[in-house]
This record gives sequence, structure tokens and C-alpha cells, in this order.
Amino acid sequence: MPSGSMECSGVMASSMSEAIRGHMGRQHLSGNRLAAMAGVSQNYMAKRLRDDAPLTLDDVESISAALGVPVLALFNETAQLAAKRRLVLIRDTN
Repeated sequence: MPSGSMECSGVMASSMSEAIRGHMGRQHLSGNRLAAMAGVSQNYMAKRLRDDAPLTLDDVESISAALGVPVLALFNETAQLAAKRRLVLIRDTN
């Protein structure tokens, strides 16, 4: 997985982290536990869940496996959340 400085998350990446946090909450799963299950450090996972760094496709794949949620389901949830965020952004700029 990549290391070094990365840009902050965009709408899709932050929507994906929101979807992941939702699954974590429903499964009563901590960030530390998810990181261990996904094979990354707690710090690496925390940055992505806080949207300090964007998730990669490799991250999404390993996290979906750890959560037991199909990748496509995560992407569908993410698309719905992103659409809502974009609608809010459009409304706020008018």
C-alpha cells in the first residue's frame, strides 16, 4: 500500500469511508480491529477513516473482505452517499 504524503479525500473517497464507518458501527468493529483484519496499520486505517488520506482500490478490496461486504455493495452505497453530498454542495453554492 502506498506511503508518504497524500492529498485529502475527495467526495467519492470520503463517501466510501462514510459507508465503511457505517458497516463498522453496525458490526461493532473498532478501527484497530478493522486495520488488523485488513492487514494495514492502525495509523494507516485511521487516516483513511478520518478522510485525511484517500482510500485506494486495494484498501477497498481488503476492507470489504474484512467486513464481509461485497465490493460492489460498498460502491453502490458510496455512489448514493456521494450523490447526496453533491446535491448538498450544489444547494449550498446557490
